[in-house]
Amino acid sequence: MKLTAPIALLIVSGFALISCDGEEKTETAQGIVNASINFHDPHNNWNALNANFIFESKFSFNDSVPEELHININVPANDFKYHNLDRKVNLRYNNDSCEVLKGSGTCGGYSWTKNFYTYVWGLPMKLQDSSTTILPKFTTDTIRNTPVYIVSVNYENENFKFYFNQNTYELKFFGFIKNTGDKHGEFISLSGLQEFNGIKFPKHRRWEKLLTEELIGTNEVLSITN
Repeated sequence: MKLTAPIALLIVSGFALISCDGEEKTETAQGIVNASINFHDPHNNWNALNANFIFESKFSFNDSVPEELHININVPANDFKYHNLDRKVNLRYNNDSCEVLKGSGTCGGYSWTKNFYTYVWGLPMKLQDSSTTILPKFTTDTIRNTPVYIVSVNYENENFKFYFNQNTYELKFFGFIKNTGDKHGEFISLSGLQEFNGIKFPKHRRWEKLLTEELIGTNEVLSITN
């Protein structure tokens, strides 16, 4: 299946910024992000978060066999635990140290998990990090029947776009493209909300290849507890 036209316009040809209506807006990119953070975390609880997430994860690299993941994110302690019950991997990353709690996983082999899960499940709050620069220009479009504001953030290795519902500022999609010149990237759709300690986390994530919409995998939050 080919990429739908509105998304293709925005992310093919160098992930270009294109406004569909050309109207001058009174919003600002930073203000849109701030409004989204206020929607998802109105009481600013992310920075004090210490929570256990249980996910069901199905991805093409494991033949889409469901895997159960138990993840603990302790933001103030910079502590992260990753437990993949099906792969029998159980690790803990605390600041710059790593400990194999149980199983066959290695610290080096799973080092990506801490930044990945903390960033992805911390959006849009993670856009407040000092390492994040929100580009001042934003655009608008309708993606999959949802009118959205589109805000861009460029990191060292990837360029990201974030898509916020124009009415509620809920984060509905995000996508990235690698800075390697091969146009490798992914597009992630978010649906449903799971509330915990006043934070509204997206419940379902659908991961697709950026240019073809080919399904890569899905995540679903089954529960969040203290």
